[in-house]
Amino acid sequence: MKKLLSLLLIIILAVSLSSCLKFESDFKIKKGGPEILIEDLEEQIEDLKEKLKEKEEELKELMDDFISEVPSFDLDPYSDSGDMFADSFDDMKVYELFSEEGLTVYYNSANTDDIGGYLVLSAENRTNIPVLIEAFGITANGLDYDGSYLSKVPSDTNRPLIIFFPRTEYENNGGEEIEKISFRLRVSNALNDEFLYETEILEID
Repeated sequence: MKKLLSLLLIIILAVSLSSCLKFESDFKIKKGGPEILIEDLEEQIEDLKEKLKEKEEELKELMDDFISEVPSFDLDPYSDSGDMFADSFDDMKVYELFSEEGLTVYYNSANTDDIGGYLVLSAENRTNIPVLIEAFGITANGLDYDGSYLSKVPSDTNRPLIIFFPRTEYENNGGEEIEKISFRLRVSNALNDEFLYETEILEID
């Protein structure tokens, strides 16, 4: 009797396994009425991946064309790119703010728009090492601003250093335009972060 039950159980398991395998091979997904086999769905997914890849390549080409035609500031302070802007910033120099040990910082411009104020400086590095210049201790119209701004200046190049003043901050404190600005500069070796020196307070009226 036990042998018969065991044999019956084995037969039931075999039939169940066979049914599962058949269900797996015949499994279909219904979408919008017609039935799509898993194999067909996988092919469609692969086709979509190929089309997405093509679109990504087209977008990259468009972005490359846009970047090549529209000048922009180098916003990454640790980047060595952006030498193409050195000549344009050399032309923009207005007057010298600071000069020491082969590094000169010039005032370029100060502007105000809908989102805030911008102080644009340019740094000329005549040393044989890249330097990091950090603007800190920033005030405008007598108001203190949190944070600091960095720019990496490779050897024998000019780079911008842009200080931003959010409009909401100075409007909330009763100001409408950026006028008197003060800040300090901290200079370090970009290769090993070694501190080199700090400036006294620099002012722009």
